[in-house]
Amino acid sequence: MSALTPMQSATFERREAAELRNLTVAPAQSLLADAAYPSMASIIKAICQFYHVSALDIRSERRTSDVVRPRHVAMYFGKQLTPLSFPTIGRLLGGRDHTTVMHGARNIQRAMLLDADLAHDVAALFQIITGVQQ
Repeated sequence: MSALTPMQSATFERREAAELRNLTVAPAQSLLADAAYPSMASIIKAICQFYHVSALDIRSERRTSDVVRPRHVAMYFGKQLTPLSFPTIGRLLGGRDHTTVMHGARNIQRAMLLDADLAHDVAALFQIITGVQQ
């Protein structure tokens, strides 16, 4: 994946923010047709459907395990599959600090090595989000 210029990055972030404001409406395909990355909204939507939680829960302050794991997976995929920065991912996930996003993404990376079920879930979500089988 090539690096984005600051102008492209800002445009991408504006599109992400606009799309996240209304997750129930299908994203404008014409705006994202040339995007090489999945949107954060599509990542959140796939994770919510997979784990049976709402997007509001993902962005909420709740810290129960049924919400934290999907939120951390969203942080992991946000960093792995998009050019977004940790602060931007944090803003899109309920105004979280960039260090929280770093911790969540790293937590999933480490846990996948020890938890085969989580590794399977992440692989299945990767296929759902990207359409590419690992």
